[in-house]
Amino acid sequence: MISNFQILTFVKFCAFRGEDATLASSMKYGKTKKEVLKTIYLPNEQLNTIVLENESLKRRIEEENAANADQIATLEEELRIRDEEMFKRQEVDFDRIRELEEKNKYLKNLKSMLAKEYFTLRLQINERKQRLYAENEILKVKYDGLQQKNAKS
Repeated sequence: MISNFQILTFVKFCAFRGEDATLASSMKYGKTKKEVLKTIYLPNEQLNTIVLENESLKRRIEEENAANADQIATLEEELRIRDEEMFKRQEVDFDRIRELEEKNKYLKNLKSMLAKEYFTLRLQINERKQRLYAENEILKVKYDGLQQKNAKS
């Protein structure tokens, strides 16, 4: 595979020699004839700085990848710890919910029992009131009768 740098170098070389640029452009698009292609590397002052910059960028990418991997590992550990805490909290919450449901059931039973007892007592009180009113009416009639008897005598 021919790199862009090699093609560019070849085009510059052909232009320097005064040759037709069609040969160079045919090289660029892979339309070669059965000719021998020679790549000549010419010294380039910028090439050394580009290579150094490329190596520096590669090292920086590797360092960033390592830092990112560490950060990902840290975040995964935090997520695992949060998940464990959440599950523990859920267990505590579910236990509390069960306790409250049992207490609610007990209180509902107690409420129904107390309501039943309240209505039973109220019925008994009403019956007693009726008896007392009846007895009171009887006593009033007897009292009125005794008063009239006493007034006649």
